Amino acid sequence: MLQPPQMDLLSEFLSSIRLSGSIFFRAEFGAPWALSSPDSAQLAQALLPAARQMVLFHAIQAGECWVELEGRPQQPLSAGDVVLFPFGHAHSMGAGGAQKIESIAMLFPGPPPWTTPPRIAYGGEGETTQIVCGFLHVDKALFNPLLSSLPPLLVVKPDASHCGSMVRSSIEFLSRELDNGSPGSHSVLGRLTELLFVEVLRQHMAQLKTSELGWLAAL
Repeated sequence: MLQPPQMDLLSEFLSSIRLSGSIFFRAEFGAPWALSSPDSAQLAQALLPAARQMVLFHAIQAGECWVELEGRPQQPLSAGDVVLFPFGHAHSMGAGGAQKIESIAMLFPGPPPWTTPPRIAYGGEGETTQIVCGFLHVDKALFNPLLSSLPPLLVVKPDASHCGSMVRSSIEFLSRELDNGSPGSHSVLGRLTELLFVEVLRQHMAQLKTSELGWLAAL
């Protein structure tokens, strides 16, 4: 059976790169809250000093919030959504009309890397938002047409399709493994992070127009 064009493109992309990922931290924020995150260049100094480019992501487990890049409008997020920063841009997130945006670094239990992903909590007594935050190092990312074609902020809202179901399942598996903490958990979390990245790209490509897929295939 022939593969759909978008899956062929994704297969070519995956065969041309090496992925390595992990969970950075998980968080529980109570409204109102607003936090800023540094760009991947700053994070790489502590996490992967040799990395040339890191992809950052946040998976919303529960609740709602917004995400924003400087100079761009806020985008709403809800449970099940995944927001991807293919080029590791600095960004802000929040909920509940917080008056001030604080640096998320102030919540960390000392400088990374840590032996296990920390659980951080912050904010008021309003609605709770639970988030899993992670990163991936993608070698040769700067030279890959698929990755370089992505916007600086990509929000994927899983639909009722198989791709959407896989995104939701990947988030659930990540959450379970974080709670479990059994031997080998570090390696398992890395593989699950990579799987989530692939499923997010699948969902994104499944929602592209035929003309956009044709343009990518021509690169």
